[in-house]
Amino acid sequence: MVCEGSTPALGKGIFPGDDPLDGSSLAGIEALASRLGEIKRSPCGPQQAARQTAEQLGLLPEIDNALGDIGHGRWAGRPIEEVLALEEQAFRDWLEGTSAAPGGESIEALVGKVGFWLDSRVSLARTAAIVVFQPSFVLRCSRCSGLRWCRFRVSTSAP
Repeated sequence: MVCEGSTPALGKGIFPGDDPLDGSSLAGIEALASRLGEIKRSPCGPQQAARQTAEQLGLLPEIDNALGDIGHGRWAGRPIEEVLALEEQAFRDWLEGTSAAPGGESIEALVGKVGFWLDSRVSLARTAAIVVFQPSFVLRCSRCSGLRWCRFRVSTSAP
């Protein structure tokens, strides 16, 4: 599983929307290309950055909405610090995992969606070399689902 390249929103601590890759991602993607080998399939989240990451590696992304980023609802495009200041309780409830962002999706729902996708694709991974492209949040949910553990910390600051 490969995390999509970084986006301008990620570097600024902003809830992402459908953001493109930023320029700093390209060198890392080029370095990754030499280590991947021959890839038969490339399932990909629908976000622009995930698609662009696969395309930069010379792959044809197979868009699958189940690999899409968590729905941030009305928080998409807003700085995390702003949301925390204006909607502190909703933000904290969302961090606990069971509450959705207003108009969005809960962490628990995302872990379930990604877990279902993983469980239904186990045989595919045994028969073909695949690389899955997804946002970092979805990648963490994939790990949690694979471990059957859905509690994890979400950073509230820019990486």
